[in-house]
Amino acid sequence: MNNEIFNELNRYNIEKKNFFEKFSATTQNPISNVFEVGEVIGSGQSRWQIKEFTFDSIELVDFKYPSRIRPIQYDLLFEFIDFILNNPNCSDDVLREKIKESNNAHYDKFLYGYSATLKLLANEFINRYEKQNDTLKSSENIESTNKANFFKISKNRIVFGAPGTGKSNLLERQSIFFKQQDLKSDIYVDRVTFHPNYNYQNFVGTYKPISQKTELNGKILKEISYEYIPGPFMRVYVNAKKNPKKNFLLLIEEINRANVAAVFGDVFQLLDRQSDGTSQYPIAASEDQKNYLESCGINDDEISIPSNMYIWATMNSADQGVLPMDAAFKRRWDFEYIDIDDNEDSIKNYVLPIPHKDSDGNISYTSENWNKIRHAINNKLKNIYGVNEDKLLGPYFLSKSTLDEAEQINYETETDKAEKICSLFKSKVLMYLYEDVVKMNPTELFNKSVFSEDKPLHYSDLCNKFDELGLKIFDEDFIK
Repeated sequence: MNNEIFNELNRYNIEKKNFFEKFSATTQNPISNVFEVGEVIGSGQSRWQIKEFTFDSIELVDFKYPSRIRPIQYDLLFEFIDFILNNPNCSDDVLREKIKESNNAHYDKFLYGYSATLKLLANEFINRYEKQNDTLKSSENIESTNKANFFKISKNRIVFGAPGTGKSNLLERQSIFFKQQDLKSDIYVDRVTFHPNYNYQNFVGTYKPISQKTELNGKILKEISYEYIPGPFMRVYVNAKKNPKKNFLLLIEEINRANVAAVFGDVFQLLDRQSDGTSQYPIAASEDQKNYLESCGINDDEISIPSNMYIWATMNSADQGVLPMDAAFKRRWDFEYIDIDDNEDSIKNYVLPIPHKDSDGNISYTSENWNKIRHAINNKLKNIYGVNEDKLLGPYFLSKSTLDEAEQINYETETDKAEKICSLFKSKVLMYLYEDVVKMNPTELFNKSVFSEDKPLHYSDLCNKFDELGLKIFDEDFIK
């Protein structure tokens, strides 16, 4: 991974010399690829908002004092990244001295004491770059052995785990392998979300009425005609058949929220794959399907999934209203489990605003680590209720966008934003716990000195007390 970062930075430096006056259309700045204008980097007292990317520097604005602007030259940041990769445990002072002694130190880079900010940016860049390339090593390697190994992953695959464990995110990241086959085309991945009313016609295809406009004697007339409209399965199938040297992905979200036996119908038979990845048992195409396939240039009387067609899905068995899968259907899939804490490293430093109401009724906010909150709730659920893991809170039970938004809030001046995050915590975390996990006996999960065991606990009571006491609704020393 270190070599990849070095190569990326060296590539940029070489191109920058060739296009000194402005970036060319082909010159990609690795810093602006990782960071975005407007986002906030850091936490606590050291929080900087990215103002803009210039030709040779990134301009930062102190989040607390907006009049304070700090430009960081790319060359200097690259040197910090280089040294941190080789000296990961250096303190700021040692790191500063090492770089000052380097052959590349052409000027006094520490006149303004930027080393702490540089180290913050460098570490954040390294972490993000490595995460972006954790699954996909680089676009240059897409035709290499990594790609060949990647496409040996199961053709029929279901990723499952507790809510918020990152199932969709995992498949989305891995789907880039398919998309990178041709960045100018969007035909390589087709995504669909199942729901209780989803059916075979939606999934495979059927004739539907189509409104068409025609002109007669200067008047616009609307006519209704019927056309065969392919569903996501048929779209991916046709693309895979017509492009046998490319790979195609049908990505199904929430596969068990629909009646899969009814949705797949006779396609169920095609899920049995031979060693070469093709369907072991083809099915006869209906007349409608044959006519449509013929219009696409495919003259087959049978349908058989080709080896370059992948079907991946996500599943969460904890949701209410999900439908069971029979053993015969399950047997045709490879199941991949995501542990409740598998992806927690990426959210370990995120904090949430927690409210507290004083005696005068004024609400103030303090920060508390989201991952610690999540672990404390999960521990109570396991120890008190013996809850199965599929009902615990995963790292992304609160979405990444919510966590990012919470990270950037100034609790003193942006109380409206803090209140918004608290409302999301109540409507997502507290409601889930109350409605889905401990509905039959909620008082055991919460602070008995706050909620009486003699009175029924209502969700509104829970929300009101959270606004007043914050996490003390669970326990006095809930976060240890």
